Amino acid sequence: MGRVAVDASVSEPGVVYALVVDHSPKGGGRGGVQGLLFRSDDGGDTWNQTHEDAVPTYVGWDFCDVRVAPDDADQVYLCGLLLLISKDGGKTFVRGGEDVQRLHDHEGSGMHLDMHDVWIDPERPERVLLGNDGGLYVSWDRAASWLHLNNLPIAEFYKVHLDGAEPFQIWGGTQDNASLVAPSNVNFTPGGPDAWEQIFLDRWSGGDGFSSFPDPFDPSIVYWTQQQGDLRRGTRGELRRSKHVRPKDRGLRFTWDTPYMASPHTEGVLYCAAESVFLSTDRGDGWEAIGPEPWGGSILALCESSLDPKRLVTGAGGGRVQLTSDGGTTWERAGEGLPPRRVTDVVTSVHDPERVYVTLSGSSDGDRRSYVFRSEDFGVTWESLAGNLPHEPVTALVEDPSNRNVLYLGTDLGVFTSTDGGASWTVLGGGLPTCPVVDLAAHSESGLLVAVTHGLSAFALGISSVSHAEGE
Repeated sequence: MGRVAVDASVSEPGVVYALVVDHSPKGGGRGGVQGLLFRSDDGGDTWNQTHEDAVPTYVGWDFCDVRVAPDDADQVYLCGLLLLISKDGGKTFVRGGEDVQRLHDHEGSGMHLDMHDVWIDPERPERVLLGNDGGLYVSWDRAASWLHLNNLPIAEFYKVHLDGAEPFQIWGGTQDNASLVAPSNVNFTPGGPDAWEQIFLDRWSGGDGFSSFPDPFDPSIVYWTQQQGDLRRGTRGELRRSKHVRPKDRGLRFTWDTPYMASPHTEGVLYCAAESVFLSTDRGDGWEAIGPEPWGGSILALCESSLDPKRLVTGAGGGRVQLTSDGGTTWERAGEGLPPRRVTDVVTSVHDPERVYVTLSGSSDGDRRSYVFRSEDFGVTWESLAGNLPHEPVTALVEDPSNRNVLYLGTDLGVFTSTDGGASWTVLGGGLPTCPVVDLAAHSESGLLVAVTHGLSAFALGISSVSHAEGE
């Protein structure tokens, strides 16, 4: 048995429902999990399964919830991969309504997947609120039809990329709401138009997006990643047509958020990483493994130097960092000094080809300390820059494009900046709430820093004054 969700009837005291995640079926993945609904009519002393088979939707992960209508003990709502409704105490089920209207225009249709929570108005039970991976929905007819409140700035970003357009555009992959792009010269205005557009869209109006970016030599070509190394190439504007371009080698181990990027130096060159780095010179049609030798699992972070295309840096779990200065012919492991923690970012300097930064996190082991390191000799030796940072995991680092001593750091508490090369740090506020910042990018021509969050969308801040605040 796995997770259990419980709810009690208000209209008939003693009636209680329990939705149980059952792991008894044979098989792995979703095939080895089913949901079972039980009902008690005596306050939990005795229970009976309400139906013969498993409920007709996947239940597991964090998709497991049950709610009883406040005016009818036989009307039950189940949250799984789908929203299910029973009007006979759990004997039979129908899907929640697929008639969805939206506050903002959206290319998707129907209801999103992955149901997390349902609230039923105790005074007006026909009013139902639903939270799923697509956001917040409201129904006034007991879940037969919905209004999608998609004007809330609650996107859960994974990655951000800034292009060379004028004005430049912000590209980002989000948790189950596809990859998005928007011009940088717009602000969020309640009730105003939505400037973000999808790069791709699956049949359920979403899909996980990670690294997302245009081709630096042909902006009509777009690239993005989905789960576990599902690398795509498409044409901008064609939301449901793309080509799978991941390396064909069998047995490759890609991480959830697979490193994937285009080189700004040479047209057609792409990089991605599994346990080793792969190079494509034809926009992903073919790939060549260029090392390094696998070392402790999938590569989690990858960076190409903007100053020297032959310099690449990788990072993986356990503080495993490897570097090449000859385009992958030979690789060196980072020198001593890095802790055995998960690498969250590797960054090559935009000012000095020998300078490299690494951020790491021990949060999965209960270690909340900040880990930030710099090397001035391309990975041979390392210096900690944690200084006066609070104990919170660090996720991303960016050098100021115009000042080699100014740094910006994304953490679980927001953004910090240093104007003295990492000797000391201060909070960079300017309207950014205290929240996990998962990625950062700086645009040199406009003097803007873009921060993306996992739950509060994206923010931009002018950093010209910070760039010139040497040592302050």
